Amino acid sequence: PVDFDTIPEQLPADMQKYSKMGFTSVFDCGAPDFFASIYLGILVNIFHKNMIKQRFYGSLPVNRDADPSLVIRKLAQYKTNCVELDALVNFNTLKLVLDRTPDSYSLSNEILKALCMEAGDKGFNIHIDAIGKNAVFEAIEAIEAVSAAGYRKSSFTIAHDEVIHSEELADTNFRQNINESPGTFDKQDTD
Repeated sequence: PVDFDTIPEQLPADMQKYSKMGFTSVFDCGAPDFFASIYLGILVNIFHKNMIKQRFYGSLPVNRDADPSLVIRKLAQYKTNCVELDALVNFNTLKLVLDRTPDSYSLSNEILKALCMEAGDKGFNIHIDAIGKNAVFEAIEAIEAVSAAGYRKSSFTIAHDEVIHSEELADTNFRQNINESPGTFDKQDTD
């Protein structure tokens, strides 16, 4: 539970703590739409008071099949809301959660690829949390298709907790053109 009344006071205090620890940016890893809207409004107010201490990178999370054009339109709306914020508040990442563990319901491979292509076409960054080894390889395949289509303005990240051996990646660009990070979701987060 979040107490929205305390966020306007707590956020500047948290930014100050992050500054003392040397953090220069924050990535939200996929906040729910209602929270992202409220938080973005608070960030705009803090920006106008000249109190922002870190760059903020917001993302639009998707973990189920959805119309790619509508998803990208929503992401574009968030990005437009940040245009005049001197690149201190950014909203340019499509955050996908791809779960291929047993008994999971997640993005279909077809929608995954379509979302990645739409995001790449519009220059959005793509951050995929891949849960399960098959998810990692499906994510690699989708991102490589975006790169092969010539969309090179985007940054690509696959977050996962799988052990992937170099020989399994022999025919891919993973860890070359695709960034890798620890997973930000686990099976319990997506249920």
